[in-house]
Amino acid sequence: MKKTTYGLIFVVILLSLYSCVSMSNTNTSIKDEAANVEVENTKRETEVQKNDLDFTSVQEMVNNKRVESVLSDVSIDDYIFETDDEDFTEDEANMLLAYKSFEYKTITKDSALEDIDYLFRIFKLQYGGYTLFGGDKTFNEARFRIEDEVSKLDKISTDVFEELLAKELSFINDGHMSIGRKDINESFNMKYYANEKMPFHKDEKGYYTVEKEAIKYLHSVGNDMNVEEYMKLSLDEEGKFVYYLGSLFSENKGTEKVNLEFIDNDELISVEVSLTRSSKKFNRDMVTYEEERIDGIPVISIRRFHELDGEIELKKFVESGIKYKDEDIIIIDIRGNLGGTSLWAELWYENYTGHFPESGTNRITRFSNIYRKLISDYKGNMQVDMFDKYEMPKLNLFIQEYLSAFEKGLSSKGVAYKKDVNAYERVGNDRLVFLLVDKAVASAGEDFVIKLKTIDNVIVVGTNTMGCMDISNNAHLFLPNSSVGVFLGVGLEMQYNTPHFFDGVGIEPDIWISNDKILDKVLKMIKQYMNEEE
Repeated sequence: MKKTTYGLIFVVILLSLYSCVSMSNTNTSIKDEAANVEVENTKRETEVQKNDLDFTSVQEMVNNKRVESVLSDVSIDDYIFETDDEDFTEDEANMLLAYKSFEYKTITKDSALEDIDYLFRIFKLQYGGYTLFGGDKTFNEARFRIEDEVSKLDKISTDVFEELLAKELSFINDGHMSIGRKDINESFNMKYYANEKMPFHKDEKGYYTVEKEAIKYLHSVGNDMNVEEYMKLSLDEEGKFVYYLGSLFSENKGTEKVNLEFIDNDELISVEVSLTRSSKKFNRDMVTYEEERIDGIPVISIRRFHELDGEIELKKFVESGIKYKDEDIIIIDIRGNLGGTSLWAELWYENYTGHFPESGTNRITRFSNIYRKLISDYKGNMQVDMFDKYEMPKLNLFIQEYLSAFEKGLSSKGVAYKKDVNAYERVGNDRLVFLLVDKAVASAGEDFVIKLKTIDNVIVVGTNTMGCMDISNNAHLFLPNSSVGVFLGVGLEMQYNTPHFFDGVGIEPDIWISNDKILDKVLKMIKQYMNEEE
C-alpha cells in the first residue's frame, strides 16, 4: 500500500519582543524614509482601496507557496539508530504493558532506580524519537541527573518521582509524549497571539495602517525591522482581506505586549499594543460528524478520527468525499480534532480526488518485542472490530495492506527498523476547499491537513495546529514499581519539506484568524469576493 506523505510548513518562532521609546531626533535615513511614505490626503482613501488584495491573487499565492516549497538533503536514514543492547524478554514486555493506574505512594530508592533503568531501556530500544532528540549522549546525561537526585534519598513519593522524570526529560519536543500525568514538551508548545483590532494593508512601500485618514507605515515590531514576519494575512469583520499583527509564543498568558514603531513625518512614533491568545475548540461534547448547507455551501464538521461507542459517523464522513466532490466550494471544519486513525483521512481524500494521497512523508518504525506484542494484539482486535462494524470493503482492504506491511518487522529478531520512503505528488483541482483549523487539531487531524495541502485550491484558515505528529504509533507503558505511565511512540515521521519536524509549532494556516468567528468570516469572504468575480 502507498503511504501517507506530508508537505512543507515554514515555521517562525518569534522571541524577545521588547519596548522601544519614541525618537524625536532621527537620523537622515529615517527622514528620507519618512519623506518617501508621505501621501497626499486627497489620494489616501483611493490608495487604500487600490492596494486591497483580491481573492484571485490570494488563491494564486497559496497555490504557488505549495509548489515552491523548499526541500533539503536530510535523509530519514540519518535517524536510524542501531544497538546491540539485549531486547526485552517476553515477561518484561508483558509487565511493562500491564495497565496500572497512578497512585500516591512511597517507593524505595532501589525501586526507583530500577524504574529508571526500565525507562531508559524503553527509550533506547523502543522510542522512535531517540536519535532526533540527541541519542545516547543526551539521554544518558538526563539519566545521570535523575539517578543522581534519586540516589540522595532513601525513599521517594511517586508524585515527586513523576515530577523529576518530567522535568529532566523536558528537552524532548514530542507532542504525543507524556510521563505520568505530565506532558513533556510544554516549553516548545507555541500559541498564536494576535491583535485583530488594527488592520494593515500592503503596497510597494510596505505595511501601513490608516488612522484618522492618515496613512502610517510600520517601521519595526519590538526591535525588529523585518515587519513582514509579523504581518499575518487575515479577514476583517466584513470578510475582506487585511493583515493583522500576530506572533507565536510559548507562554500561557491571556495577552502579550509588543511595541510598534510607525513613521510619522520625520519621527518614529512608538505605540504599545496587546496581542490576545487565540481561542480553540475541544472535541469534548461535540458529535463526531455533522454536515449542513449554509448559504448554499456544504459545511462538513469532523471533530475526531476515532469513533465514540456505538457510532458509525466516520463512515458518513468518508462518503461525503463522493457526495460533495463536484461542489464548487466546500468548507471542512476540523477545529478540535485531536486525531485517531489516519485511514479515514486517506479514504476521504481518495473519494474526493480519485487519487491516493502522496504527500512525501518518510518514516522509520522501530520494532522491539514490546511493539511486536502490541501490533499482534492490535491486528486481531482491529480486524474483528472494524471489519464487522463498518462493512466497508475499501476500509478492509486498507487495513489488511497496512497490517501486512508490518509482517517483516513482526518476524524479525531484536531491535529492527522498517523504513518507508514515499513520493510527493500534487493533485489538480479547480474547485475550492476551505479547511478550518485551530490549536486543538493534532495527530491524525494534522495528517489530514498535510494530505489536503497536496490538492490545488485548498486554503487553510485559522491558527497553527497543535504540533503533535512527528512521533507515531504511540502506546502506554507502565513502570513496574512506581506505576508511572509512559506514553510514547515507535515511529518517526519526517515531512517532505524543511524543517521536516513540526511538533510544538504545528502547521501554519494560509489565512490567520485567532477567534471563534472563523466560519462566519469565511462565509462573508465568499460572499464578498465570489460575487464580485461572477
